[in-house]
Amino acid sequence: MSPFVLSVALLYGAAPADAAASDVDRAGRLVEKELRYSEAVPLLRSLSANPALTEAERAQVYWWLGVALVAQGATAPSEAAFGELLRLRPDYAVDPMVSPKIRSAFETAKRRAAQSSGVNAILQAAPPPPVASATGPPWYRRWWFYTALTVVAVAAVTTSVMLLHRDADPTPTGTLPAIQLE
Repeated sequence: MSPFVLSVALLYGAAPADAAASDVDRAGRLVEKELRYSEAVPLLRSLSANPALTEAERAQVYWWLGVALVAQGATAPSEAAFGELLRLRPDYAVDPMVSPKIRSAFETAKRRAAQSSGVNAILQAAPPPPVASATGPPWYRRWWFYTALTVVAVAAVTTSVMLLHRDADPTPTGTLPAIQLE
């Protein structure tokens, strides 16, 4: 940005908020779309200290910082970022489609926030989303159960038809007299 444009923007007071908002958008793009976490983390750390951010923007910055740190394998710093998010917005809820690693770090931060404040209201505010079991649906809802059931039914019908017609004469009887060949 040129010094002239920056000075005009500063004169009207629009630059700090607009610049901060565009940096927040850029950081979100780096984390969510481009997956460039190593570039996003320093930007997000600097944004978290920016006083021009609104509370909602700051909460979003802490969310993305936590996500980026989990992606880099830094669990403890990500939990600290999620803790700051929960300090700003104790009722923050995680999307059920979020990665289990991210959800785990967030839930750990949530438990620590509840323990440090001495209040369990955070844990009781929103129940955790149902987690699909690792084993999947019960056995009677699996494809192989209905396949086996179908095979047994077809075998039973075929066997009963064969047994009912076992005594019948296999040669067809017609109206023409039988001819003997010599």
